[in-house]
Amino acid sequence: MTGRRRRHRRAPLILAALAVALGLLIYLESRPPAIELPGGAAGGADRRPGAPGPDAAGFAMPPLRSFAEVLARPLFSPTRRPAPDAQAASEAQSSGLTLVGIVISPSEHHALIEHGQPPRLERVVEGQQLDGWTVEAILPDAVTFRRADQSLELKAKDAPPPPQAPQRRPP
Repeated sequence: MTGRRRRHRRAPLILAALAVALGLLIYLESRPPAIELPGGAAGGADRRPGAPGPDAAGFAMPPLRSFAEVLARPLFSPTRRPAPDAQAASEAQSSGLTLVGIVISPSEHHALIEHGQPPRLERVVEGQQLDGWTVEAILPDAVTFRRADQSLELKAKDAPPPPQAPQRRPP
């Protein structure tokens, strides 16, 4: 029974010594370091905010217009390079033509094109003229137009998926 009492007496002493050691460690860590700056440079507290630092004498910010190319690049692209079909997309928007749908049957190929102001829907076939563009080919996923030496490929515009009714769980 005396061995058990001795163990009970040691536990509080060990815990008290551990608490003192941890307190001392926290005190030492919270003190600012005693580091001497080289060359007698002033510390961060002595410097005014916004005042130029010792190495700022040789630095001059370039004019903002020199960053125009950087600002023109797409922000959320991994390579920040313009998309390869950006020119084709801009041509498609400037042409005023929008591909709404394609109907392919064994005998004929038709495309539904939205154009004009106000927008109107028109059914076209290969070889037909529309706003100065000639329908060159109707493919399953795109329509190719040609005008002089320019070629334009329209792809179907994305439509939102139809709303789905919420599914009920069986009780």
